[in-house]
Amino acid sequence: MGSMTHLPETIYNGIDTELFCPKESDIRKTYGIPEDAFMVLGVASFWTEDKGLSLFLELGEKLQENAVIVLVGQVAEQLQKKNVVYIPRTENQQQLAQLYSTADVYVNGSVEETFGMTTAEALACGTPAIVFDSTACPEIVDADTGIVIQKSIDDLISAIDTIRQRGKASYSSYCADRVRTHFSESRMTQNYLALYRRILND
Repeated sequence: MGSMTHLPETIYNGIDTELFCPKESDIRKTYGIPEDAFMVLGVASFWTEDKGLSLFLELGEKLQENAVIVLVGQVAEQLQKKNVVYIPRTENQQQLAQLYSTADVYVNGSVEETFGMTTAEALACGTPAIVFDSTACPEIVDADTGIVIQKSIDDLISAIDTIRQRGKASYSSYCADRVRTHFSESRMTQNYLALYRRILND
């Protein structure tokens, strides 16, 4: 009879890589985002301090010229801040995938994430991500697909500048490949099947 002792195992949530993949669109025109502006994207169902709202608003004040922050999700009040565009909700997931694809960088400002689905969705669309060194987010991003930082505005600005200088194109293929390899729905299914087989064998 097999041994019942196994190390704990993490099986990540799966991303639909048919839906979330690099997409061409005129989404900037839809929301009045200048074509030549460096676009920093944040996504949350509802924006709170835990999701990093105040950090994004501070970032808007300090960003270089020709940059814009796009926040997708509900806010208690739309504070009129420089360089910040609010999109309360997208029409559908296809439109969300277009926003991810269009952004130059995705920032997950949350300090309470069990996984970080939005980060993985952004990567799947070929967009590098910046995450805080807390919760599960650093497991999603590696050196080829973005930057892990401490929770400070200066670190965030520095990371954005780094990605801006290197250019999104130097990250994009690595981002999509990483999600297909580690975080796709098919990978999640394979991992569950392998786990169930091990349990049955025991």
